[in-house]
Order: sequence, then structure tokens, then C-alpha cells
Amino acid sequence: MHTGPDIVREGLINSWNLASNRSYTSGTTIYDLVGTANLTVYGSPTYSDEQINDGYGFITMTDNQITKYLQVSSFSFPTTAVSIEIWCRTADATQNQSLISYAISGDSNESLLFYAGSSSQKMNIFGPVGSHSSYQALTEDAWTQVTYTRLSSSGLTKLYYNGAQVRSTTMAAGTNFTSGGTLNFGQEQDSEGGGFDSSQCWVGDYSIIRIYNRVLELEEVQLNYNAHKNRFGI
Repeated sequence: MHTGPDIVREGLINSWNLASNRSYTSGTTIYDLVGTANLTVYGSPTYSDEQINDGYGFITMTDNQITKYLQVSSFSFPTTAVSIEIWCRTADATQNQSLISYAISGDSNESLLFYAGSSSQKMNIFGPVGSHSSYQALTEDAWTQVTYTRLSSSGLTKLYYNGAQVRSTTMAAGTNFTSGGTLNFGQEQDSEGGGFDSSQCWVGDYSIIRIYNRVLELEEVQLNYNAHKNRFGI
């Protein structure tokens, strides 16, 4: 019988949780708790297991490097509808850094959340065609639930921070994502599986990452936020 937090489970296809011993304790594999897409840990990033507010674990990525990241190839990225939830914390909100990078052959920005910190301090959304700025900054040294959703048929794309919608736009209506590419957390891919730039790596922490094959509604994003906010001291 499941006894974990009350989160949305309908459509949940991947769940990597650094706070769960079933998902990660050490080594080079972060196990997918609901699917089969285990993440490989590269570069020996620091793992911390905090014992406050019921405990949470996280992996830390440092700046100016191309060796530390989490990756899985031949990934079954949802094609027609997707929601991605990431509990993260940036250590330097002035840095350019990639939060999530999904690349396929011929398109390194098939799906990308890239934080432009050096100039405008805002999250940029890329793919599968074009890009859009959310005009939303991240708070340095603070845990944030970042949730991104997109419906391919309409192109409706939304971004949420900590259970609140911060941006809604339309991108490439009628264009599906292509499945089977490489998913990366910590580096920005300029070619599938590589092409990293040391000035574009994520600078900070990852704790919980979930992917859904449908669009989460506001109330569902808030449900997931409320399930974990105390754990992260929010």
C-alpha cells in the first residue's frame, strides 16, 4: 500500500526522487520510481541527505564545468502532451544555466528550459519549434517547484513557480514532440547527448523530478506543491 505524499499520479510516467532510498542513495544510477528510465549520474556531483522537515535529498551541480549531469538516452518523451515538475534551487541567479535539456538528432532544443541569469534573469522555454521568454526570475538559494506544461495540438504552454502560474503562451500549435531522444539535467545539449558549454550548466541543486504524459491543471500543480513545500522549508 502506498504511504507517500498525496501527489497527482494520473499520467505520471517518470519519477526520480533524491529523497527516496528506492530512487537513490549513492553511485551512478537514479532509479525511476514509476517507469524504466533510470538516470545515469556523471561527474560525481555531491549528494546531500538533509534531515530537516521530514528530510529531503538533493544532488548539487557546480558552475564552469561540463562533466556533472544526469542523463538518459532513448528516452520516451511524451509527444502530444507533457508536464514536467522539477524541485530545484539555483546557487547563482546571475548565471546562464540549463534546467532541463531534451535533444533529438537534428534538434538540440526539442525541449529546453534555459535560465538567462546574466542579463535579464528569466526562464526561457524552447521547442519543439521556436522559443519564448517567461520574464520570470528565480530566487537565489531558495527551493522552487518549477512546472512546465504543453499541449501539442493547441501549442498552449504554461509555466508555474511554487504552484502559481507565471506565464501562459502558445508555441507551435499542431507540432508534436519527437520521442526517443536524450534527456539531460545539468547541461545544455548542443548536439544529442553532448555539445556542452561550461557557461551553461545548472548551478545548484535537483531534488525531485517528475514527468507526466498529460497537461496538469493549476489545481494539480498546487497539489504537488503543497505535498512537498514544508519538506523544503517553504
